[in-house]
Amino acid sequence: MAAQPVKLYVYDLSRGMARTMSQAITGTQIDGIWHTSVVAYGREVFYGQGIMEAAPGTTHHGTPVQIIDVGETYIDQDTFEEYLASVAEVYTPQAYHLMDHNCNTFTSDVVGFLTGATIPDWISGLPAQFLQTPLGQALRPQ
Repeated sequence: MAAQPVKLYVYDLSRGMARTMSQAITGTQIDGIWHTSVVAYGREVFYGQGIMEAAPGTTHHGTPVQIIDVGETYIDQDTFEEYLASVAEVYTPQAYHLMDHNCNTFTSDVVGFLTGATIPDWISGLPAQFLQTPLGQALRPQ
């Protein structure tokens, strides 16, 4: 089987507002509220209301602000389908948690499965960065 490219699509759910307002609101510069998805085998997969998929770049998240090449995979599409089915019990709509079990957790797992790589720390570390702020600490019990 030929190698398949694997891409990480990065969306800013704040549409630029985090970059301009985060310092005043949180006391920390936060450049975006990152949502990520994985594009492989000609489709975009992501986590929100369960595991979802769409044609690349056609989700309700709009246009990605960045597309990151995270490598290639030699895993065939059928094995990838089996993997997605196996993690569907973990990535349910009810299990979604903004800070601890979100779209970026999912894409990190998928990228790791397909390529052995990780997603960038500036994405995966955003919840911890936010929770270090006074606002984040005040909202954490919520």
